[in-house]
Amino acid sequence: MARGDRVIANSDFTARHILAEHPWANGRIVTIHRGVDMVDGGWDLLELGDYATLSQDATLHTVELTAGSLVVGPISMGDHSAVGIRTGMAPGSTLAARCVLGDLSWLEAGARTQPSELWDGVPARCQGRRPTPVTDTPLHSGA
Repeated sequence: MARGDRVIANSDFTARHILAEHPWANGRIVTIHRGVDMVDGGWDLLELGDYATLSQDATLHTVELTAGSLVVGPISMGDHSAVGIRTGMAPGSTLAARCVLGDLSWLEAGARTQPSELWDGVPARCQGRRPTPVTDTPLHSGA
């Protein structure tokens, strides 16, 4: 169950349980909450770092139609990064390690964040630095 390149959990609770029962999964867990939309294709263009979290109803657009043209581009989420509820990322966007993209936000095509930043809005803009976590366990250092 937990021996693949990536182990997908459907909640933080499940991710913690997997880590407790299968310590060899450490560093390979990705949390994808229900309702996440990744059905547009382009799976080979998607890079999810260790402990990356996609919240409920998040959308990753590796492929989209813009001004009558098909736009295809990679999406990258760094280690311990998190995408909020009903948040989207466009082709070519990058969420660096330990970054948080806030709820109801949209990261534009080609946008690139710096490590440990908080981004929010439509279009998303940097709102400052992310506070240092109180605990630095694998599943809490990025959430």
